Amino acid sequence: MEQPRRSRFQVHLSTAIVLMFVVGGLMWVNATPRTIVWVDSLGSLNVIRRKMYGWPVGWVTRYEYMGVKAHYDTNFEVTFPVLPIECNSSSLEIERMQLLLDATLIALLLVVIWHVCEWFIRHRASAKAR
Repeated sequence: MEQPRRSRFQVHLSTAIVLMFVVGGLMWVNATPRTIVWVDSLGSLNVIRRKMYGWPVGWVTRYEYMGVKAHYDTNFEVTFPVLPIECNSSSLEIERMQLLLDATLIALLLVVIWHVCEWFIRHRASAKAR
């Protein structure tokens, strides 16, 4: 007796669990900022901290501007105070095309993982049937 054919988008429980962990990892990677600190000019030490969110393509960028005054000694040695934790001003940039590319790549990754898991389950079931 032949088994009834499964519907197209039905997945096994183990595949759903694997996809759940992959989505959780992708959410964590997308929510963790990649931080770069730029320092320019010696007179007034402008510090720009760039936090980029998104993986594999950064699509949200937050710029935080901090101004710190440098101190000059009598022999012209420059000492800088500790960088402040709080910023003076900030700006936010959202790149829509990079967001679209990011979402497309993540969806493609999930579809590939889904197919690999389902293929592995079918392959293992057919090996047991022999």
